Amino acid sequence: MKNKARLFLMVILALAFCAPAFAQGFRGYDSVPAPEYLSPRGEQINATGKDSVEFKWRAPGMFGIDHCEFKLYKGNAASQGSLVFSQDVSPVESCVDVKTDLLQDGQDYTLLLRSIARDGTKSDKVFVYFSVIKK
Repeated sequence: MKNKARLFLMVILALAFCAPAFAQGFRGYDSVPAPEYLSPRGEQINATGKDSVEFKWRAPGMFGIDHCEFKLYKGNAASQGSLVFSQDVSPVESCVDVKTDLLQDGQDYTLLLRSIARDGTKSDKVFVYFSVIKK
């Protein structure tokens, strides 16, 4: 009887120590999954005759995500001085409309996406590079 009780106690302790790893999906305690960029795809975005361009992504399927950070930069570098547009987006929405008035014909842009957890932990950054055509 004592052996069964010890075995039961060992199993319970092992489960208690392993449960956080299972809850995190083996990603680690401080890891937040990044969003997956969906569209528009391609090296060039045709904004001719459009009022706005809709950018879409898939937010991570995690309940601890507070929002996704969307930033659009002019040029091929993400620096504060080249920021064109920024918005925090609910993980339920997963899209942003950017007015074409903010975009210049022939200009290169860098899009940055990342997930922010409720505790403030941030995912890796997702970068998308493209140029705009407006005629």
